[in-house]
Amino acid sequence: MDYIYVTNNIAVIKMLENDFESVRIKDLINNHKYIQDEYTKLLVTNNLLIYYCNMNNYEEAEQYAKELENVGFDKYKFES
Repeated sequence: MDYIYVTNNIAVIKMLENDFESVRIKDLINNHKYIQDEYTKLLVTNNLLIYYCNMNNYEEAEQYAKELENVGFDKYKFES
């Protein structure tokens, strides 16, 4: 199993439980730099955006929001 994928899923579970303090954000940030798979990059980028919005750190959130626009957002959108 891919370490980055597992780390991301654990972060999602913590965020869904509204447990943002337990999210290992440094792991997500470090992993984010090395992701080569476009879809996984999209998932991790989205979760970093959610994390920073919930922590009221909008400067960091903006960085990931801008990146989402370039990581395949149009390719993976599900609206018709």
